[in-house]
Amino acid sequence: MGQKVGVVQEIVGEFKAIDKDGNIRILQAGDVIYEGDEVSAVLVEGAGATASQSTSPTGAEGTGATASRPVTNTSNDSYILIQDLRSSESYLIPQNGYRFFGTQDMGSDQTQLGRQTVSDGQAPEDFGDDRGKGFSPDGTLAASQEFFADPVHDPVPPVSPFDDDANKTLLNPKPLAEPEPESESEDLLSEETSTPEPNQAPVITSGNATGSVTEVADKAPGENTSTLTSRGVLTFSDANASDVHTVLSSPHATGYVGVFTPTVNAAAGAVAWEFAVADADVDHLAEGEVLTQNYTITLDDGQGGTTSQTVTITINGSNDAPVIESDAAAASGTVTEDAAAHVATGTLVSSDVDTGATATWSVEGTGTYGSIAIDPATGEWTYTLDTSRAATQALKAGEIRNETFTATVTDDKGATSIQVITVAVKGTNDLPQVDLNGSGPGTGFVMNYTENDSGVSIADTDMDVSDVDTEHLQQIVIDLTNGQPGDVLDTSGVDTSKFDVSVSADGFTITLTPKGDLSHADFEDAIKAVTFSSTSDDPNTTPRTIDVKVNDGTVDSTVATTTISVAKTNDAPEITSGEDDASGEVVEAGHLDDGTVVAGTPSVSGTLTSSDPDAGDTATWSVAGTSNYGTINIDPATGQWTYTLDNTLAATQALKEGERVEQTFTATVTDDKGATATETITVTINGTNDAPVITSHAAAATGSVTEAGSNDDGTAVPGSPT
Repeated sequence: MGQKVGVVQEIVGEFKAIDKDGNIRILQAGDVIYEGDEVSAVLVEGAGATASQSTSPTGAEGTGATASRPVTNTSNDSYILIQDLRSSESYLIPQNGYRFFGTQDMGSDQTQLGRQTVSDGQAPEDFGDDRGKGFSPDGTLAASQEFFADPVHDPVPPVSPFDDDANKTLLNPKPLAEPEPESESEDLLSEETSTPEPNQAPVITSGNATGSVTEVADKAPGENTSTLTSRGVLTFSDANASDVHTVLSSPHATGYVGVFTPTVNAAAGAVAWEFAVADADVDHLAEGEVLTQNYTITLDDGQGGTTSQTVTITINGSNDAPVIESDAAAASGTVTEDAAAHVATGTLVSSDVDTGATATWSVEGTGTYGSIAIDPATGEWTYTLDTSRAATQALKAGEIRNETFTATVTDDKGATSIQVITVAVKGTNDLPQVDLNGSGPGTGFVMNYTENDSGVSIADTDMDVSDVDTEHLQQIVIDLTNGQPGDVLDTSGVDTSKFDVSVSADGFTITLTPKGDLSHADFEDAIKAVTFSSTSDDPNTTPRTIDVKVNDGTVDSTVATTTISVAKTNDAPEITSGEDDASGEVVEAGHLDDGTVVAGTPSVSGTLTSSDPDAGDTATWSVAGTSNYGTINIDPATGQWTYTLDNTLAATQALKEGERVEQTFTATVTDDKGATATETITVTINGTNDAPVITSHAAAATGSVTEAGSNDDGTAVPGSPT
């Protein structure tokens, strides 16, 4: 491509540009026109205006031919508006016109430079592919139609090609003004040296002129090790495309931190800048403190033209945490169980790089053996041993346990630093301890027992036995203090290979003695193996109290107590009547062989009885079942049942003599809690012979016969002998 000489401002329809090498491109608004381009509408054959002109364009041998041929654009309203970058003029080219952009504008002298469009024997698309085909094979110029465009000074609106007055000017152009050439080498129409254009300084058009960085937060990743950066881009333009640009920057003051670096990218028309500073170099800035640094970027085009832009960098500080400076001795202390003094103290000291920062102290942590407090203003802490705590009393003689607490110093911005305070607690001789429920030595355990259940343990699964003086205890005593009839302390689960088991006469006191040196865990297992139960069907519901203690060979432990609640369950009633009470026979009414009528046995009764282990329970009877021969009922209160045979039923009358049929029914006794027991009642029904019954009508019991003889006329008559 050559030098840029124009730019398409507006376009309606379809226009093309042909460069010096014959390359064709279709134009759009915003496209650049280069030196040597020829711009014209894309013309096709068809209906439209017809023009005829004889030309002798440069580069074609022979005389011009005259011909007339209709040509038109795809739209009668097509035009293109191009601004000349050399003269700032705008040119309107209508649908049937064109313009050549040379080193110096060719003007309108058609005898010097002619341009053809569609020729004889050439299709429009051929012209679009190869402009050279516009010439005839013998080298002469074929018939063509040519128009030129006059400059139209901006902002003159586009002229319609159908405006006669305007087209008169377009079709009869006046000579065009010759623009000044851009350089001596670009003058294609003259060998004379043109006057060079004056240099135009670059112009910074837009971009980022501010940036900021923020100190890495205290204790955050990268603090004092990372580099803080801020970047931006300034865009610029330069009318002189051949200028070579350089850039430099200068700070507005001395003592700036960090490095500011600009970089020019001429091809992109951009100056990129970067500010970088080590986080450690701004660590002194406090939260809310802002450091502002200004830099001037100067862009030089190498031809004496410069432009400048100030970039402002803002550096924001962050809060720094206070630093604890006290030594280890100030954060430690010692207390001794049962000593005259049970207090340890110390004072913590801190500093803060942020001027004017305040410090407030606090402490966290729950002591096992005592408690701690700290003065918020001075950092003085005090630990007080609590000798009433079971944990404190559990410490062995000479045993040392460390209590740790976290002291925190907080500045006025909320930043913190911590210091661990360690207090050594020394123990003295104490009693052995029994913990039956895992919540602490000497505390009780609660268990529930329900009648008829299997035995329940007298201790929780996480119970604990401890002794600060010895690893080997000497005895376990388990005492059911308020045993009731039926109560049982079962020791069958105790490992007799490790313990001797002794039980009192009433069974309510158990003594377990170890066979040798056993661990505390062995003692725990032995206690957990003892269970409580009751064999009573009506146990007393008084809560049972079981005391457990161990002995270290010198003293007993504090008694640990297990409380067991006892709950009754309802017992179902039991039927106590025998089999005979639940059976009976009836006999159908009928006839003896001699015809004597017998009444049979129309009903049978029995009485069922029951008992209930639960004192005071009531019993209610009921019976279920149906019979084809009669009915049954039972007295709800007494349990007396009665079966009545119904001799009127066909099924009953159908029973043969000697035939026996059993009918069964279910009797149920229910106590007042809803528990039940059942008994089967069996009734045997015996059949009896029934006399036959004549069922025929009276007519079936009469008849007549006739004697054989002769009629009056002597005719023989056989009669009716049967």
